[in-house]
Amino acid sequence: MDLSTGDAGCLLTLGQTNVILGVGPLTAGTVYTLTVRGVTDQSGAANIMAATRVTFRALAPEVFITEFLADNTTGLTNADGAHSDWIELQNHSPFPVDLAGWRLTDDPANAGVTVVFTAVSNGTYTLQYTETLGTPTWRPLAHRTPHPTNRIEIMTDAPHPTSRFYRLVTPAQP
Repeated sequence: MDLSTGDAGCLLTLGQTNVILGVGPLTAGTVYTLTVRGVTDQSGAANIMAATRVTFRALAPEVFITEFLADNTTGLTNADGAHSDWIELQNHSPFPVDLAGWRLTDDPANAGVTVVFTAVSNGTYTLQYTETLGTPTWRPLAHRTPHPTNRIEIMTDAPHPTSRFYRLVTPAQP
């Protein structure tokens, strides 16, 4: 199916009664419309379904912190035998949730910067930064190599005592 043109096509095989439509990430709170038209019954009845439209609002993932242990000194141990701090997350939605780019800190100064973008298939990307905008000297921070499909990329920068400005360059540059 090619959904980019708006003319997706699908033929059900004998005994198949459902089609599952997969889409990329949706933005929470955004209203989307799905339109289905031109569905034809291939049996002798040859019924044609009129165009059908469904409008829906994307919901935010329902992930909750249900337990945590900070300053663990005598409790559970990790695979290395250390007493690490830990949290338990529960996904209360019926869908998987991508946690890439999520982080937890008790100090906002340690939060750093996260840049999230949609990378186009076979594209290379470099995240660069500078600390001034007057006559900037851009320095590379992270590189992304090509992948055969579009995807969400997440690049992070640790916290710094000075302000930083960022830009995304494609194709990737040293």
